[in-house]
Amino acid sequence: MLSSKFAVICALALPLAAQVPMIIDDDCSTDYCPVVAPFKLWDQGKITVLAFIADTTDTYAAPTFRVHSMYYQHATVPVYANQQNTPNNANCTTNSCNGPRANQATLISTFNPGDTKANYTDCLTGYRTILAANTNVVIVATGFATCLYQLMTSSADGISSLTGAQLIQANVSKLVLCCGENPTGSEWNFENDPVDWNYLFANWTSQNGYPPIWMFSDADASGTAFGPPAYALSTVNTELKQWLLYGFTTRPVWDEATVFLAYCGLACGGTTYWADAGNGTMTVNSAVNTPINGQAMGYNSWSTGTASGHHYVTNVASATVLSHLFDGYSRSEERRVGKECRSRWSPYH
Repeated sequence: MLSSKFAVICALALPLAAQVPMIIDDDCSTDYCPVVAPFKLWDQGKITVLAFIADTTDTYAAPTFRVHSMYYQHATVPVYANQQNTPNNANCTTNSCNGPRANQATLISTFNPGDTKANYTDCLTGYRTILAANTNVVIVATGFATCLYQLMTSSADGISSLTGAQLIQANVSKLVLCCGENPTGSEWNFENDPVDWNYLFANWTSQNGYPPIWMFSDADASGTAFGPPAYALSTVNTELKQWLLYGFTTRPVWDEATVFLAYCGLACGGTTYWADAGNGTMTVNSAVNTPINGQAMGYNSWSTGTASGHHYVTNVASATVLSHLFDGYSRSEERRVGKECRSRWSPYH
């Protein structure tokens, strides 16, 4: 047991309360899920993760969020699952964007056997429940727009007398996305869920009373890499286990940087990480040639011709700086509960 004197030191050393309330929305159905940045920032007392949203139909997506939450010792954070059959289009079918993948099944059977998305509340209920009970929420979306579409088009119900659009307008401070291409191009998230992203950008605008959208582009992660620490064991570290199942130990910082952007904005802690490329409008083709003629389904185009509250950022910080924000983080730095404080403050560490 810690002495009373050391308990006081711990209390002074740790943040008194988390700062930015966030919902993390990701497909979590392929090679990795954005968990390092959320848990690192949470353990530092900078954010609170209100929920994880698994936005594919993959039976193991929500369970993957759960095993990572268990590893990082935040197992009580709510996890919700997309219970609809979306995305559902030719691109998604070709790319197997919904899984299920044998590697994910192996991950779950290793760390939480028998778990499937059938054990989770649907993502629309999750979104409406969280937003009805919280204000100034930041939504981070690094996968598909399936659950956001369900939220935006939802009606008033027993959870809230507000529609989904009204809940967003009242209780969301910003939406932060990965990725698309700046200014034009094709990228995985938009390609595999083009209909929902088309709807979101056409309707989630400042003209319609929605909060701003900030976007980290696919190219902004160029040259970056992060991964678990060298001492990590795949028998314990769920992130490393998932990555090894797919044959790699480092990844670009696409999703992690997006989470950090959601917390930090363009600058924080005396460092400027990004610049605002401008207030513009994003368009995504819901089908071939629609609405951007001559381009494939899922192709995106962003410009500042019309200010709709859609902002791309461009990197100011180097790839090395962005990589070091997340590289080598493991649960050895987790915020402990009960009568213990962080391992780095422990006299026995």
